Amino acid sequence: MLTRTLLVLAALACAARAAASDVDFNRDVRPILSDVCFACHGPDARVRKADLRLDTEAGLKQVRDGQASPR
Repeated sequence: MLTRTLLVLAALACAARAAASDVDFNRDVRPILSDVCFACHGPDARVRKADLRLDTEAGLKQVRDGQASPR
């Protein structure tokens, strides 16, 4: 699980380095999250962990504990 988390963080870091106009959530980010994160943080509220939804851009950027998610 840690390896997957590191993979996701590395992919997101690479995406963050690109110009905002070059990165498209649905094309570039969502497929990575789908492969690695949606089982626990996807659309199914019955299995969602920590009330963290990563299958939508809004869910990814949602303010949690007074802080927005890193972009």
